[in-house]
Amino acid sequence: MPNRLSAPRTRELLRKALLERAIGAVYRPRTERESHYFLARVSEQFDALIHIDETHAIEPLDGETSPARLPRS
Repeated sequence: MPNRLSAPRTRELLRKALLERAIGAVYRPRTERESHYFLARVSEQFDALIHIDETHAIEPLDGETSPARLPRS
């Protein structure tokens, strides 16, 4: 697998400051932008990136719990 993270254009994009939503922010509609978001640079925040193109639902380990057997809530 080629290391595309070392490409100049990729490095440039990862250094760009982007808005990131804070985890656990208390919702305040009047100040949402100021109180919920901050500027972050991916290249400074993480040591590695993993991108997964496609995923699928997992199966229970016991193989016995199906949606039909789950209690209604």
